[in-house]
Amino acid sequence: MADTRDATIFPAFAGVPWGVRIFDLAVGGVIGLAIVGALDLPWAAKLFPISVGVATLFLWVLHVVTTWRGARASEAAFDATSESAEGWPAVRMWGWMLGYLVLLPILGFLPASVLFVAGFLKLEGRTSWLTVAVVGILALGLTGGLGLALNVHWPQGLLGDVVPWATTF
Repeated sequence: MADTRDATIFPAFAGVPWGVRIFDLAVGGVIGLAIVGALDLPWAAKLFPISVGVATLFLWVLHVVTTWRGARASEAAFDATSESAEGWPAVRMWGWMLGYLVLLPILGFLPASVLFVAGFLKLEGRTSWLTVAVVGILALGLTGGLGLALNVHWPQGLLGDVVPWATTF
């Protein structure tokens, strides 16, 4: 249940739980640090990170204003039987992100990303295996295609000798 003790001080924020506020402020801080960190780069190198950072900052401000002003996600976004709507959804999402961060150095970027997307779609999104396969192939093709086009060497994990295609695709 939302903490409403500050409803008299900040009436517009009355329904926003403290956990959401702290998370939103942490995300805003990371975005700000990314922009500030890019300022020291040479002009050609900082153009892209600052552009993306400013666009992300704009979307973050839009999110904070709409969320903290009382706009709520539609109940239709959650299925009545969905486990994501129950319990601690923020903890579940942090668990997914932590799991992804653990997989990255072990498997490497491409296999970890494909496994993460497939697992998330199947377990959290409850999508069909066909959807998981199509999205996985599209994600692998897009990421691999961009890697080839931009000559990116993806980070190799500890199991890079087992799956050497993970860095050369």
